[in-house]
Formats: sequence, structure tokens, C-alpha cells
Amino acid sequence: MSESVSARLIASAAAIQLNSGTVAAPGVIPWPATIAASGTFGPVVVATGGNPHIAIGGTLSNAGTLTIQPCLDVLGNINNGAAITAALVAATAFISDTKLTVVAQSLKISIVNGAASVANLTNPIAVVANS
Repeated sequence: MSESVSARLIASAAAIQLNSGTVAAPGVIPWPATIAASGTFGPVVVATGGNPHIAIGGTLSNAGTLTIQPCLDVLGNINNGAAITAALVAATAFISDTKLTVVAQSLKISIVNGAASVANLTNPIAVVANS
């Protein structure tokens, strides 16, 4: 798939409405500034265009967990393989840089705030690449 076709697929997927929310392109994830005490952001579905290399990063002010679930379909309805999880250390930048070993047209991303106080999420980013 050429870059332009892949980019169009990701852009088109950003507008698809789901019962649980919107499928987003990596650059337009509706990242929150805060996550409630013991709360969860997500899951938000992110279109990958079939590209296997993903990187997600940011800083959470409290300890927590990042979960990335590969999905076979662009709507995030069919999980494909085990979820990727990472423990987040309070006030420490995190990055999950992964090359998927399964086919995924989308990812479901969640961040759990593991503390009983509100967490600040700063500098969040998600990148999907074909290399």
C-alpha cells in the first residue's frame, strides 16, 4: 500500500463513528489533560492502516498502566492477539515502541491511573509507521 493510500485510509477512519466513540488517526487522538482518580482514559480506537510499527508516549503524574490492543478490523471490534501492556512510573516519561507481530487495522489504547488522586497526562503522542 502506498503512503498516500495509507494516509487516506487513516484520515478516512478518523471520521467513522462507533457506539463506543470515534476511530481516530494517531495525530488526532482526543488525549485528556487529566485522568480521574483510579480512572481510565479509553479505550480509544486508532486506525493503523495496517502499518505494524507503533509508538505511544507521554508522562503520567501518577503510576498507572498503558494497554494497547491490536484489532483485526478498523473499527476495533475484533481483538487480534494479546494486548501489549506497560507499567507507567509516576512523573516519568514513558514510551512503548513496538513492531506488531499480528495484522492490525486498528489499536485500542487505554491508560489507567493507578492512584487515588487525579493524574496529569502531559506530552502524549502516538505514531504509526510502516517500517
